[in-house]
Amino acid sequence: MARNQSLSELLTKVVSAIRVVDEQVLRSDYIRDEILQLQTGDRPVPYNYADPEAHLENSDAIGLWEDYFEHLLKVWDEDDDGDILSEAKFNFIIDRLTAAASTLDHYGQRLGEAYRRIPSIPEARLQGIDRRRTVLNGFLNSAEITLEHWYRHAGLLKERTLRQRRKIPDAKEETVKESEVISKEQSDSTRQARTPRKILSRAVLVVISNSTLVSLTFIITIAAAIVQAYSYKLATGTGQTQRGTWDSPDCFSTIQSCLMQLLGLYVTVLPALRHRHIRRSYARWSLVLAVLGIISTALSIVCFVYSPAMSQLTLFLGSAIQAAIVMQLVWAVDEVVSLESIEGKRE
Repeated sequence: MARNQSLSELLTKVVSAIRVVDEQVLRSDYIRDEILQLQTGDRPVPYNYADPEAHLENSDAIGLWEDYFEHLLKVWDEDDDGDILSEAKFNFIIDRLTAAASTLDHYGQRLGEAYRRIPSIPEARLQGIDRRRTVLNGFLNSAEITLEHWYRHAGLLKERTLRQRRKIPDAKEETVKESEVISKEQSDSTRQARTPRKILSRAVLVVISNSTLVSLTFIITIAAAIVQAYSYKLATGTGQTQRGTWDSPDCFSTIQSCLMQLLGLYVTVLPALRHRHIRRSYARWSLVLAVLGIISTALSIVCFVYSPAMSQLTLFLGSAIQAAIVMQLVWAVDEVVSLESIEGKRE
């Protein structure tokens, strides 16, 4: 399973803490003789920590923890003289396991949260972490109580406890924490995903705004006018007016441009002719410009014979008029949509 470095580090910390408890359990005579029933001199087979995640799912190892801890508490209660389990040895076991429990609490919870964000993680692996934490903390709490009671009975402890009580993991609390972590990560990822969308949305709003429409129409028209004027100057700068001929390629190119521009003017004015709402919003000067645009475009063919440069100039004038008409059409559509929305709210 692919994992990032932080997940591997968490797993190493958790397994190292579990290994400390495993070694303590497997060294016990009670586990070797009574539970595993090994022959005299035989040693328990150590766990395979080369595959730590498989060991997390080993429920038999957790069962040995439960048997060992239950046996320790029973011996402590029954051994009044301390011949089998002295106070010093019992305190040593608690101290050794407390360090492992602290590591398991800190890194085990984080490892469980990381695992829960991976859909393919077996549930037994998560249960293995939580069960070990529960069993170990439960034993330490019980051991602290019994040892504290012994100290108090012996008159060695009066006002304070030996150690701070350990918190046993609660399944409901773990679920709430997990939900909070997942919700926070989802909100962070959603916020990160929304940031490019917001930038794109704002860019689109800028592009389609009326100010951008007017600015671009004005700037591009002025720039094209400057280019057209310079072209006309170059064409007429020699002082000799060049006449066009009907059979030249430039003539047919001019006719083609003229036809396409007339088609554009027709398509631009057509919505106003079809829909009365748009026609009402259409300014009168737009209809006047449409007529002027048609005349200017048609004159470009006639002007070509006398002056090809003048023909290009009239074609440009028709294009500029068409741009102004299209801008007015956009405003007319916006006005119609606004009126329809207001009427819809009234209804």
